[in-house]
Amino acid sequence: MSQVVVENSPKKTKRVRKKFDPTSRIWELDFLRGFCILLMCVDHLFVDVYTMYRNWGTSEKSFFANFYHAAARYMGYSSDKVLVPLETMQICEYVFLWLIILLVTISFIVKIAKAKTKPTKSQVIDYSLAMAFAVLSCVAMVIVNNTVGYADGTANSRHTARDFIHQIVLWFFFLLCGIGCRLSKNNFKRFLQIAICAGLISLFTYLAEVVLKMSGVLVLYGVLHMLATAVLVYAVIELIWKLIFKKPEQDEKRKYAISITCFIFGVAFYFLNQYLWQISDSLPANDWLAWFHEGFCDVFQSSDYFKLCESLPMIMFGAAVGPFIYPEKKSLFPELQPINKGVFCFMGRHTLWVVLIHQLVLSGSLFLIDLAC
Repeated sequence: MSQVVVENSPKKTKRVRKKFDPTSRIWELDFLRGFCILLMCVDHLFVDVYTMYRNWGTSEKSFFANFYHAAARYMGYSSDKVLVPLETMQICEYVFLWLIILLVTISFIVKIAKAKTKPTKSQVIDYSLAMAFAVLSCVAMVIVNNTVGYADGTANSRHTARDFIHQIVLWFFFLLCGIGCRLSKNNFKRFLQIAICAGLISLFTYLAEVVLKMSGVLVLYGVLHMLATAVLVYAVIELIWKLIFKKPEQDEKRKYAISITCFIFGVAFYFLNQYLWQISDSLPANDWLAWFHEGFCDVFQSSDYFKLCESLPMIMFGAAVGPFIYPEKKSLFPELQPINKGVFCFMGRHTLWVVLIHQLVLSGSLFLIDLAC
């Protein structure tokens, strides 16, 4: 007896787009990161206005003339530039390290309040260690600044309003990046994503400088290049300790080991940055340290340049205390999750895209406005 085989026709499966789940992210990190990115866009708007008006001979309408003057004052390129006392800039570093203490304290209180029980021994150790990191970082900075000297640059050039705002925004942004390293599941993947975007920026700015003859726009080692390097440094540190502490029961030891290593790296690079400022005039410009410090950049030129020695400590300090602020990798204020739908949080979730396209949008918009005037 022959069997009849009935073949079912394949069902057409409709691809359902996965909706964004606000509870899957830590909204306050997105919010703060987005706020920093917005301030970056405002900063670049001033830079674009100054560059276009000064070098491209744009319209002399009153609006652009006043905007140019404000940009020149902000950037320190006018006779009536806005100056900020160096001591005020130095205090910013200590303020943001004490901010870490505040965040750790909030995290500790929130966790204990929700549990409605006495803190465990492990929680007390975590809190004490995070406090110690921040306090020791402040003490280390005081010692370094009083012995080697605060990184002042050449001819006291780091007194402008732009330098002061940079100091604030970069501390915020890089601390958040360091915390993000501890929350990420795959930092090597993050490194590749950031490095590809950094490469695209270098490629497009190179084409703009060579093809369009826009001198001074080439970016060889900007913020994304520096971030890619920093994430790679952290990924290697994390990998080494994962290979040493492989067993699940060694997770706590691995957490402490990574944090201590990041803290040591942060203090060491902070000291190195201060030291390099002191000896930058006595070393050749083509020294290999050109990749790390602005004082050696006579040969190595980049329109957007971030010194690794100055930026890496901020990221490492954030990475050191990240697991103590977010031990469960969850928001400290989940009841405020609806705010994650706002503009700041949207920009914080799509930082790479904003960094990639914001200059095109800003410069293009200014060009169109100038044509319309």
